[in-house]
Amino acid sequence: MSSPGISSAAFPAALYIATVVLYSCLIVPTFYIWRRHGRAGFLAYNFVFSFCAIRIAGGALSMVARHKPNIETSATVVNSLAISPLLLAELGVLHEARNACLVRLKPRVERTLVGGFHSIITTAIILVVIGIVNVVKGLSTTQDSGLIKAGLAMFVVSYLSLLAWTTISLRNPARPRNDTFIDGTVLLRTAAVALPFIGMRLVYGIIAFLLTSPAFASSLTAKILLSFTPEALATGLFVLGGYKTRSMYALRYQETLLKHTSSPSV
Repeated sequence: MSSPGISSAAFPAALYIATVVLYSCLIVPTFYIWRRHGRAGFLAYNFVFSFCAIRIAGGALSMVARHKPNIETSATVVNSLAISPLLLAELGVLHEARNACLVRLKPRVERTLVGGFHSIITTAIILVVIGIVNVVKGLSTTQDSGLIKAGLAMFVVSYLSLLAWTTISLRNPARPRNDTFIDGTVLLRTAAVALPFIGMRLVYGIIAFLLTSPAFASSLTAKILLSFTPEALATGLFVLGGYKTRSMYALRYQETLLKHTSSPSV
């Protein structure tokens, strides 16, 4: 999230350049991991990929907005979208991990929970974006916007739900039920370690939005320590965890291929 009252010129161009370069480097292995994990990893690495793309687009727009203020609104809206794919990437990694290494999993219940979470995040980002547009048009302020506050509250609920779900998953009795168990455990730990960084980023966004003084939101130190770095670490963890588990479905794929090739032809 990016505070609507803060111009792109408030931060040095080097920050936006670093953002574009970093996520341009991360988006390539993310696409590779996405392909290797296949359908099972779609929810996870589709949103890691989306987050990288949004950060690249947001950084590029912010650099241009320093010289062309007329696209400041576009830059602000794009940057404000970032927290949603980050939360959804966390959900996707957790969902893939649970399917791989937990027993007694009820697929219908799991799909319902995932779908409900997606609905909450989608509603939250719609509320925040509409609120930001109203603020930019001068119809409201971030402190008075009920839409922004409602959206932020839904983000907090989503994060706390993820925290609870991850904790339950870590405590849930697990045993090898297939060859993906070990890799699923790696992904589960990846999701757990990434959560504090996502929480830090969410807290920064809420404070930057709701403080009446723009000093915090325009602070380069706060931006780097509480926004840029946590996002980079969380994304890096997802990429690292995905790369380490890139072959988790290889044996299953080989068995399926062997079954098809060895079946008698008609």
